[in-house]
Amino acid sequence: MQDTLDILKKADELIEKTEFQSAIDILNEAVRKIEENPILYEVDFPVVYKKLGQCHGLMGDIGEANKFFKEGLTSSTRNLNEIEKTDILASLAYLELDTGNLYDALKYAAKAEDIISEKRGKKLSTARANTFYVLGDIYFREGDIEKAEDYYKKARVIYRKWKLEEQRTSATLDIVKIRIMEGNYIESGLYLSEKLLDKIESKCPRILYKYYLVLGKLEVETKQYDSAKENYEKALNSAKNHYGERYIPEIYEAMGDLAVIEGDNVKAKNYYNKALDYYQERNRTPHIERVEIKVKQTEG
Repeated sequence: MQDTLDILKKADELIEKTEFQSAIDILNEAVRKIEENPILYEVDFPVVYKKLGQCHGLMGDIGEANKFFKEGLTSSTRNLNEIEKTDILASLAYLELDTGNLYDALKYAAKAEDIISEKRGKKLSTARANTFYVLGDIYFREGDIEKAEDYYKKARVIYRKWKLEEQRTSATLDIVKIRIMEGNYIESGLYLSEKLLDKIESKCPRILYKYYLVLGKLEVETKQYDSAKENYEKALNSAKNHYGERYIPEIYEAMGDLAVIEGDNVKAKNYYNKALDYYQERNRTPHIERVEIKVKQTEG
């Protein structure tokens, strides 16, 4: 069998190119080989299952992602592999957060945090950062932006240390969202500089849509509506090109909000319904309820 590390490296290369199905194909072949020789390759199960879960999650298939993450969790628990166990728990927390189950999201994240609080070392660093990041997302969703920012900053410090630019930049953009909510538009604008855009375009283009979405939201708050429309369109195109499934409905919803501000309820309803289709397909319950209310408001 080809070495598992080589397979994972190839899968990561394919994921970087957003060739998720190709990555899934070679990972499924690895699973088949491992199942044929479980005694020899048992230790490889958690990391392969985790990577399969990540691929399905990036493609928006929450059910398959959940299945593989739980397989990986079982294997990592059996093998006493706490590094992979922590990372898988954080990934499960993301999935539960996506479907609106905050209780289970916090449960998984808390378990991951319990493990990392007792361990130190380089090998656990990425899992530690991912755990902090999902805790930031959970508290942001709950409206506790002070705690959210604290966890985002903790994650960002670790990502910076290990030169994980995409994750570090994503955490920075989440901190900017908090600054916008606080009304700190000058600081937000300084964060969203041309220098940051150049870095994203060259080093982490997969999250370009997130940059344009956050920039558009800042421009809405500062009443630069034409620029906001342009940046929302750029965000949408980038998300579609880079499998930013998680953000496509949020972009449509933001476009609907802007249309409401401009008094065009017909256009707003169209955008909201597009967002609703994505949310319903992925069973993201709290988002569905919120956007359904917005749709009704456009009809009033």
